[in-house]
Amino acid sequence: MKVLRLMEWVVRAARLNLYWLAGTVAGGIIFGWAPATAAVSEIWKKELAQECTSLRMYFKFYKQFFWKMNLRATGILVFMTAAGMQPLMLQSLGDGFQALIIGLAGTAAFVMTVMLIYLLIFSEALPRPLSRELGQAFLLSIGRLPLSIGFIAGGGVWLYLVWLVPGLTLFFGASVPIFYFVWLAHWYQRLHQGVQDNIKINKTVQNRKDGGIYEKNP
Repeated sequence: MKVLRLMEWVVRAARLNLYWLAGTVAGGIIFGWAPATAAVSEIWKKELAQECTSLRMYFKFYKQFFWKMNLRATGILVFMTAAGMQPLMLQSLGDGFQALIIGLAGTAAFVMTVMLIYLLIFSEALPRPLSRELGQAFLLSIGRLPLSIGFIAGGGVWLYLVWLVPGLTLFFGASVPIFYFVWLAHWYQRLHQGVQDNIKINKTVQNRKDGGIYEKNP
């Protein structure tokens, strides 16, 4: 049964990767990859919720996200270009600042990659307009550091696997990392909610103890 379940998810991943490729080509690649990524992420969310999905549903999301996601992609690429220029400007300070330059460049690349993931895959959780979306994505990339590290680590492992087996790109190149990002965020949210619920329960128990109305079981 576990093998059949695994094969079912493999087939789903291959199917959604074909959806992503179709959407990317339909948008002329440059204008297609961002809405295709957002649409596939929404389909994965439906799949995780055990809801039925279809090609028609995918293109419904694709059309819904087309202009919005291209605007977001343009905004984040402009932001990334501007931020990426800062370490280059520091090179004029001399070789003594090389470590600082490398550190700033690495930090900027980390934060902006996570921001791009939030902007494209978790679009509905962000406020409007674009300036607020960028700010919220930046705060999430820093405030949820364990999740951000998980995004980058998992993405790095997948890139390494694709480098070892280039053939994976055609069948699973986009769908697998998108699924990983969606699944990890879902797991992190459930874990965080569980911790918050335990804190509330502990506070309630402590308040009852302090108020003298808490009774131990015999």
